[in-house]
Amino acid sequence: MRAAAPAVPPAPHPRPKKPSASPRPVNRAATSKPKTMQRRRNPLSTSLVLVVIAVVVSAGTAIAFAR
Repeated sequence: MRAAAPAVPPAPHPRPKKPSASPRPVNRAATSKPKTMQRRRNPLSTSLVLVVIAVVVSAGTAIAFAR
């Protein structure tokens, strides 16, 4: 009788690489962006809006106390 050889698990098969969820970045030609299209200012933070609010409040107060 021969001694039983130890059971050797088969080598795992190499798994194919899964494609990534996002596509590869595409190198595009540089486009000239107009320099006037910079970051827009927030219109609620301008001093004009603050002046308008102050005028409306003062006008409302003047109308309320005029009677």
